[in-house]
Amino acid sequence: MYRLLHEWEQLIAAVEQRNDIVMQVLDTTPEGIPTAYTIDYLIKCICGVNVDGSPIFAHRFRMEIRLPEQYPQVDAMPSFHFVGNTLPWHPNIGYHGDLAGRVCVNMPNTHASLAWAVERIALYLRYELYHALPESPYPEDIKVAQWVREQGEPNNWIYYDQD
Repeated sequence: MYRLLHEWEQLIAAVEQRNDIVMQVLDTTPEGIPTAYTIDYLIKCICGVNVDGSPIFAHRFRMEIRLPEQYPQVDAMPSFHFVGNTLPWHPNIGYHGDLAGRVCVNMPNTHASLAWAVERIALYLRYELYHALPESPYPEDIKVAQWVREQGEPNNWIYYDQD
């Protein structure tokens, strides 16, 4: 219970320092401690590609964080999942098929916090952090990863100015 409270406090502190992230509590324990959140990222990010392969951008993405009942045990990792009609086009976020919206955060250990993950995902959306190579740790979406390697990087489409 203490860990959940600590995570909530850290997340509040992290979000309050930013003007491009909005958090809302979705669900709580009987004691009122959050176990699910929505995070709205107000960040310009690629949300798809045109027929010619050029990027399409959006400026708002909604993600849900859900903590399993056994969290923070090692085998009870939180889930990070983008929801809604607009998904980020990023190799570490599922875009196609059954994994659409799922985020691969690669939390390094059980000491990594939710606030750390929310900040890391903001780096994903700005393409300041991504893994598109077909090697471990493998991209979450191989089609997007291929686009990044073959079109996004060579055309400097992922290195856009954040406005």
